[in-house]
Amino acid sequence: GEVMARALAEIGRERWRIASGEVLRVPRPGDAQAVWPPFLPVLMRRVDVAIARTSPPWDGTPPVREVEQLYMDMIAAARRFIYMENQYFASRRIAELLADRLASADCPEIVLINPGEPASLVERSTMGVARARLARRLAAADNGGRLRMYYPSVDGGDVKVHSKLMIVDDALLRIGSSNLNNRSLGLDTECDVLVEAEADPAVTNAIRALRHDLLAEHLGAEPFEVAAAEAEQGGMHGAIQSLMGRRHTLVPLDHREPSEIVQIFADSGLPDPEEPVETLVMLDRAMPGPARRGLAVRVWSLTLLLTALTIAAALWRWAPFSVWAVVWPWVQGLLALRSQSGISLMVIGGFLLAGLLRLPVSLAVLGTAALMGPWPGFLNSLLGVLSSAALLYGFGHVLGRAKVRRLAGWKVNRVHRALARHGILAILLLRLMPVAGFSVINLVAGASAVGFRDFMVGTIIGVAPGILAMSVLGDRLLAVLRTPSVENISVLVFATALVIAAQFLVVGRLGRARAPSPGR
Repeated sequence: GEVMARALAEIGRERWRIASGEVLRVPRPGDAQAVWPPFLPVLMRRVDVAIARTSPPWDGTPPVREVEQLYMDMIAAARRFIYMENQYFASRRIAELLADRLASADCPEIVLINPGEPASLVERSTMGVARARLARRLAAADNGGRLRMYYPSVDGGDVKVHSKLMIVDDALLRIGSSNLNNRSLGLDTECDVLVEAEADPAVTNAIRALRHDLLAEHLGAEPFEVAAAEAEQGGMHGAIQSLMGRRHTLVPLDHREPSEIVQIFADSGLPDPEEPVETLVMLDRAMPGPARRGLAVRVWSLTLLLTALTIAAALWRWAPFSVWAVVWPWVQGLLALRSQSGISLMVIGGFLLAGLLRLPVSLAVLGTAALMGPWPGFLNSLLGVLSSAALLYGFGHVLGRAKVRRLAGWKVNRVHRALARHGILAILLLRLMPVAGFSVINLVAGASAVGFRDFMVGTIIGVAPGILAMSVLGDRLLAVLRTPSVENISVLVFATALVIAAQFLVVGRLGRARAPSPGR
């Protein structure tokens, strides 16, 4: 009740009525003429409203990118000014459009209000990095000083900006859910509404009144002061500059970038992808018909292999002595090798050889875990996988795309474009959903434009969960061979079921987001 009362009181302090194109401040609670409880005034009546949506492709449904198109149209239509308030500024596409306007002779004034320093480390390392880079790029294109970026501050403290609003020439008003980032243009589901004045003075005045009200709130002024300063200074830039410095004020944004490790995460595309990540690896149209069976064959082969090994291990409890006599020395030999010096080098060498021979990495991980135990097996398998990936990446880089295509055939065309465009994100997805073999992906990545750093980061993130799961299974397999108790067998069966279920869950989830067929 106390929280609600405080919220209602805050609303009541800043109420407005719009009459004859002018904003009149409603008396505050406690004044003689105050109306209580507070009400929300109507800004405009009987106006047409356009709707712009973003909806990603899903399960055969085509994408909707009206939000992106509306941004393009509004930026192109601006003649006097563009006013934007948004939580983020990280969209490469929006920055390109603004850069084009800044380079033109008829560039309007552009005011962008963002939050100050992002509150969380995640935001600083993702949207913060992107904003700093895009802002510097726009500053380089802004020869006429037409762009200003601010954050609101009260008594020296940052004010969180969460609005998503854009006004152009007091003729176009846009309010909705879309942020100025890549996700809102193609990945998330968004909905914005647009009002166009269409030369109607009442609508134009209402949009202008809203803009003056917003600037007055940020600058600790009254709307009529903003209007007067704008008329006197000849535009928003001058008006803002003349009214800055009060308790409520706008502060120019600082575009410094964080540390290198933070920038690596931002470069990955993971926090702000430009399209649904699932579609990066669903390149069915680029594949010949017979090749489309590759993923299904890999998934079912691994499933059958794990199932067969688990069943065999479970039956080991009732195996005859003659079978024990053959298998047990091998188990003892594996256990003896754990304490041998140089075992890590032998394991890494085995992974390098397996990569060159294009052998399944999963089998090598299972064997390593059985040989070294779960955690040493995981660490050595991860090191072995990364060493093999780096070696084949280097071969692909030296050979070049043409020679790699002759070695891998259609698979180069299948993954090359995704790798070149999306870097870390594409590598990560190709590890999670292997539409091509481990060795093939490494070769193609080396022959593509993806950088070595992005390749290795994407590989680490993508393979680590699978290596951990297979290491646990390998260790449990050996545990059942050593002690075929009901408890060990139950744990093995449960772990195998989890790995298989996770595999089908990932493939099924990613596989549903296919681009629609040409006939739909």
